[in-house]
Amino acid sequence: MPKAKAPKPEQTAPENTGPEIAIIEYGEKRASEFKGNPKNWRRHPEAQKDAVRGSLRELGWISPVIVNIRTGNLIDGHERLAQAMEAGQDSMIPYITVDLPIHKEALALGVFDVITGMAEGDKDILNSLMEDIRTDDPDLQALLAQVAEDEGLFGDPEELDPEEQEANYSRKIKAPIYEINGDEPPVSDLYDGTKAATLRKEIEAVELPDEVRTFLNAAADRHTVFNFRNIAEYYAHADAPTQSLMEKSALIIIDFEKAIEGGFVRLSEKMLEYAGMSERAAAEEKDEV
Repeated sequence: MPKAKAPKPEQTAPENTGPEIAIIEYGEKRASEFKGNPKNWRRHPEAQKDAVRGSLRELGWISPVIVNIRTGNLIDGHERLAQAMEAGQDSMIPYITVDLPIHKEALALGVFDVITGMAEGDKDILNSLMEDIRTDDPDLQALLAQVAEDEGLFGDPEELDPEEQEANYSRKIKAPIYEINGDEPPVSDLYDGTKAATLRKEIEAVELPDEVRTFLNAAADRHTVFNFRNIAEYYAHADAPTQSLMEKSALIIIDFEKAIEGGFVRLSEKMLEYAGMSERAAAEEKDEV
């Protein structure tokens, strides 16, 4: 007779010997359903808002916001949610739920992003990374240029002659290559003017001097949201005159030097000097911005 097989021992989940896992749920819900944290102490400058807006346009949602199940408060993701709501799109937002007592929620608010910001850069790896990056989004281009400056990728300008300075600048920040990757998108998919149109209606409903009305209507256009991924695809399909106008409007960046002259790439005076521009040109650029 064949021998009976011994019963398999019952398997139990491995014991967690590391830090406690506070994450209890992953999900998606509308942007309007989240609750901001009244003790969120971070205030976001315009440059950061521009960078967040550019990241969402170019990359989409690649990391979730964080919600504490005990209070319903956000722990991380306030500005990304603000951008979603500002665009007039009550879209679905990915989130993770964590289970933290109130005192630990306060601790998380105090240290979460601060710890991330303590990281130091490896200049050689960053230099290699910069050479691989291609983006047509002007806000992300400005952010990357600032990162390159802050991390010293341009070197000490006093030790470089103008030709070396310009070569360093050009090597770090490269314009993307626009190629046809799919069907030509309709013009309606290139931008969302919903919020701008709503503001213009409100402006028209109020009695205002003509010059004030003109000014406010011009300001309302600032709330037009551009889809730069679709714009890049449309540009690749467009004829030469249309492409030229898109470049002049800074919807597409082909020549960084011309973009800087047009005031579309926001660089500091120091970076303009790196790019081989005179101090006078840098001062004029600063005044225009």
